[in-house]
Amino acid sequence: MKRIILFILIGIIFCYPVLAVDYPVIGGININDPNITASQFIIYLFYLIIAVGSLIGVIILIVAGLEWISAYGDAKVINSAKKKIAAVFTGLIVLFTSYIVINTLNPAILDVNIEGIDDNYTPPEFIIPEGSGILLYSETNYITEEDPLNIRYSKTSLIADGFHGKTSSIKINQPPDMTLGAILFADREKDGKIISGTEFRGKCSYITESIPDLNNSLGDQNNPPIGQNTLASIIVFNGSVGGDITIYSNYNCQPKIDKYCREVDGGNKNWDDPNSCLSPEEYSCSIRINEFKSIKEIIEEDCSSGETGFKGEILSIAVDSRTGILLRGLVNDEGETEEICQYFDSKNTTCINMIKYGPFYKTVDGQKGSIFSPEEIMVFSLD
Repeated sequence: MKRIILFILIGIIFCYPVLAVDYPVIGGININDPNITASQFIIYLFYLIIAVGSLIGVIILIVAGLEWISAYGDAKVINSAKKKIAAVFTGLIVLFTSYIVINTLNPAILDVNIEGIDDNYTPPEFIIPEGSGILLYSETNYITEEDPLNIRYSKTSLIADGFHGKTSSIKINQPPDMTLGAILFADREKDGKIISGTEFRGKCSYITESIPDLNNSLGDQNNPPIGQNTLASIIVFNGSVGGDITIYSNYNCQPKIDKYCREVDGGNKNWDDPNSCLSPEEYSCSIRINEFKSIKEIIEEDCSSGETGFKGEILSIAVDSRTGILLRGLVNDEGETEEICQYFDSKNTTCINMIKYGPFYKTVDGQKGSIFSPEEIMVFSLD
């Protein structure tokens, strides 16, 4: 059996020169033409299968007929020949019936038209010119044994590039008319095991300037430091640090409406409504953020005015232009506090809904639903 398989494989190798010959024209289609389209090739294969199947059927029919003639009354041989002839006619009927049925029900099926890919497509993101980008170095102070890895677009993992957990310093070569920055996601350790920071997970920081040592911060950048040899994924953005947002305690950036509430009647001093309607200041708040800032402090400083102020959890964020929002916090996982991040991009929308059941939602005992619980927020104005 092994010799037979080896013989077949060797035979295929010797068949390669034969496959290089010109193929016949079938159905008016010439696949030897270098300009043949994919749709024409599919139709050619359909016709070729019918032609080859018919040829094989005729050959088997002839062989079966010769067996019958030369059987000399041997019932066993005659029965074998009859079965072959019956099988051939069955196969031919199936082949021709498939063509007739398809061509009768819908002739357009045989007129396959696969549209070509437009070479003049518009890239979904900005294009960083050659010589610019986010350069990753395996040693501090922008030193590396080989060429640095040039990151010119966001990467969910650095494994394929051979740079997962190997970055010690980062240099940003700013291109003309652009302001590049990066959000860094790093591996984290738990119980002696490494929890991967790929897919934009794990602990995070951001940079818009070069960092000679990832063990150190530079003001608010790389703060807290992600550390050397931990970088696992990276988001590259074109824009500036800081921006204006409006937080809402309701989804879809809409007012929080209580259908049972009533407006307090100021003219009736005896009116005492225990379920008065919320004022806009209680379900929304417009703020400007220029650095990583505690959400609790933001609400206390910018979203409170006397007795009124923002109430509830942040369930959606409204923006006027394309904005990136980075949330960072501590999540209690099996009794251990861990740093975790989540990034949102407002691309094609002016309202970002927080993902329910995401990493920053926690269920509180005795309460329905869950509570949104990141510690800090950072905003990026994207171009």
